[in-house]
Amino acid sequence: MPRPIISTHSDSTALRLFPAGGITSSQDWLELAETARAFADANVYLTAHSTVELRNITQLDQAVERLSATSLHTSSCRVVASPLNARARQLAHSIGTAVPDSAAENLVVGVDAGDGTIESQGLDVCVYLAESSSEVRVSTAEQELSTTITEAPQAVAQLLHKLGSNNDAELFDATLPTTELPIGWLAEHMPEGRVELGVGLYQGVMHADIAELVGRMEVPVTITPWKGLIFHDLAEADAEVVVRVLAPRGLIFDVNSPFL
Repeated sequence: MPRPIISTHSDSTALRLFPAGGITSSQDWLELAETARAFADANVYLTAHSTVELRNITQLDQAVERLSATSLHTSSCRVVASPLNARARQLAHSIGTAVPDSAAENLVVGVDAGDGTIESQGLDVCVYLAESSSEVRVSTAEQELSTTITEAPQAVAQLLHKLGSNNDAELFDATLPTTELPIGWLAEHMPEGRVELGVGLYQGVMHADIAELVGRMEVPVTITPWKGLIFHDLAEADAEVVVRVLAPRGLIFDVNSPFL
């Protein structure tokens, strides 16, 4: 499994983690919170393409060791997915585990579920899911191939192996989706009585105390490519509790908020 990426600047050290598809576990958030408090500046930073960072690291070896025990670094490069589509997220996770360790950090792979929001992210490799089919299309600037969901991770890994030594492009911020950001009460795609909650963060910054709260909720959480979170498959009553707990603490549930 890849180790966290270490970035050293003249005045600080940061750790960068790439959870493929943005998929995280409750335990990941608890570990992030404790590591941020003990070895960094007590904040968790979400950046472009579902990336997680801890900054101003004071004890590098201890922070790396602690975070190496999590599932937050499933990939050596960024692998993003349509955050409201379970098939896309799972395929992205599978691709992340197949990515060669030699893949350049600034490569971006995306799994688009058909709405174009991931396709627009300036990807090096894009995987297009076909609705209700096991067939996928894998595309780069130079070539395109058709394969199956099962074979797609290895197909992408082979493409990345070729791209890894040639990609020196600067990594830009994620492009906003062509539709509204997935923030707020997201129920149109859910069964009756169930909902997903999209959350925004001002400048992608979350205090460790909030990260701990997220972990203690024990619900599936995806990090979106746009510095936000999705809380998945909640009963409506539980979703209302989440909003009441987190909104006063600065998390944003209004897609029209000026702080996004």
